[in-house]
Amino acid sequence: MAQEFNSKQIKSFTLLLLSLQKKNTILGFAISLVPMLVTAFSIELFIGKIIGGEVHADGMKGINAIFFIFFSNAILQSTEALKNYGTIIKSSYLHPATVMISESLLQYASFIVSFLVLALAFNISFEKSALLILLSLLLALYTLAVTNCLLVVSSILEDFGRILGIIFQMLFWISPILYSVHMIKSDLVYIFMANPFYIFFELISLIFSPQSFDHHLFWWGLGSSLTFLAALYLLLMNLRKKILVFL
Repeated sequence: MAQEFNSKQIKSFTLLLLSLQKKNTILGFAISLVPMLVTAFSIELFIGKIIGGEVHADGMKGINAIFFIFFSNAILQSTEALKNYGTIIKSSYLHPATVMISESLLQYASFIVSFLVLALAFNISFEKSALLILLSLLLALYTLAVTNCLLVVSSILEDFGRILGIIFQMLFWISPILYSVHMIKSDLVYIFMANPFYIFFELISLIFSPQSFDHHLFWWGLGSSLTFLAALYLLLMNLRKKILVFL
């Protein structure tokens, strides 16, 4: 059975992942940021303007984009890593949680650097930036909790990564990245709020436009996120304990 994970083990494996993913040099790390930054700037400066019609770019759509990329990549890469490094885990060198946390840390590092680039490019104030970083830490914890529950599924379903990829493609379009949920006046708005990550986009909107805050949408989104996490935990954690005995 795998060892209990600790900070030293996480640090060592994170450094190993940096090397394996060719991110252990400044140039390599910078190149790894290109897809996230290109997506964020494209959505903010081009696609977002076409759909939203705004003249002034304040960076909110770009921030929405990197938040989405962060949690989707963290979950996808962490669950895939468990399968990729299964041999090491079975040899009792690594605890499964170490793989998950190390991969998530790398994704969060990419997110933070991309966020700082966007904050400078769109002149986002220090107060907003501080609140957004705090929100990103909450998202990182939420993402870790979701991934921790999904580890068991990734270990028994060969194509789970593909399934997750399809799910995240669907989540992209029902996430308020390119538009505002506040613009939707019909009951269809509740379909969008079924997104377990919706609450984080609502909080981003609150940071950028506090005057548009809707407490009804806020509590509905928060309830949806917490209900999703609780249901995931109850459904999978008992099975997870049984499966990890064999890792």
